[in-house]
Amino acid sequence: MFETENQTCWREIGFAGDMSCPRLEELVHCRNCPVFIRAGHGLLDREPPEGYLEESAALLSQGKPSHARAEQSVMVFRLGSEWVGLPTPSLRGVFEERTIRPIPHRTGKLLLGVSVAQGQIYPCISVHGLLGVLPEAGGTKRSLRIFKRFLAAGKKEAETVIFPVDEVQGVVRFNENTLEQPPMTVSRSPAAYIKGILALRDKRVGVLDEELLFSSLDKIIR
Repeated sequence: MFETENQTCWREIGFAGDMSCPRLEELVHCRNCPVFIRAGHGLLDREPPEGYLEESAALLSQGKPSHARAEQSVMVFRLGSEWVGLPTPSLRGVFEERTIRPIPHRTGKLLLGVSVAQGQIYPCISVHGLLGVLPEAGGTKRSLRIFKRFLAAGKKEAETVIFPVDEVQGVVRFNENTLEQPPMTVSRSPAAYIKGILALRDKRVGVLDEELLFSSLDKIIR
């Protein structure tokens, strides 16, 4: 490709022009041409416009916007009449109904037994019982369990437990700044495990406190 006075021959006879440059057959594309490469280096080596460095320094000193750090997501599900959200970093899976096998001398109100999910055996916990929430009315009747699901959750893969829920809505994203303060409550209330209230269009969702939840689950298992 030939050099021209304004060094923009690629726009005229090159790849962005009429492609009449005799060197295109050899070079295939203008990006392989010394003229194009020199022009690119010239753009990088040129002096920045007046005020550019000061403007860039000011932008960098501001840091990231708070809303960029605050975005979170939860898996929204229902326990009885209560809608709650589990932060998705702790979610390990969503499963259909499955068999719960009791553990001799261990099975009770909170530890329901063990169950198999994805070829692994996991402890099965009653989060209904932990939060003091009654299961959906009629939940023992097969015909009324069409929304029955199991969630698998754990801070680490090796600490995963599964638990039945009455309905799963799905993942919801939100800004942490939009969470409302949970109501003051006694320790045995479901709200004791809630760190904030997320207002959705048709419901209010209690976002679970992961640290408190998994600390309690660990005590049940052990």
